[in-house]
Amino acid sequence: MNLEKLLFNDKDVDLSLVPGDLLAFIGDSFHSLYIKTKIVVSGELKVGVVHERSKGRIFFKAQAAALEKILDILDESERALVKRVINSKGAKRYGNNPNYRKSTAFEALIGYLYLSKKFDRIKQLFDEVEKCSSME
Repeated sequence: MNLEKLLFNDKDVDLSLVPGDLLAFIGDSFHSLYIKTKIVVSGELKVGVVHERSKGRIFFKAQAAALEKILDILDESERALVKRVINSKGAKRYGNNPNYRKSTAFEALIGYLYLSKKFDRIKQLFDEVEKCSSME
């Protein structure tokens, strides 16, 4: 698979060929960048503070909770991806920890949407997670 074609070309790429754990790796990177950038944009410019404020939101338990908050608004194909990844070998890497499996699925969903260039959908899901978090 050609990386330039995947990232910089408008042609569709068959993302069903991309393993779930690779989608999760990409999604985790994007989610981390999003959270840290949001903290910086809010005015925080000290690396240590950005790290401290972000680590609780990008930790696997927080990502598992994020998935729970958006499950009801996922479409059929997104749910199928989440189910596939939860049941994958990559998600079971740390045993049968349900939070780790859910966090891997959340990351894979974000990675899939990122590589599909569905940035509006990612923003919608992130906004839903934040909305639900503020109501707790």
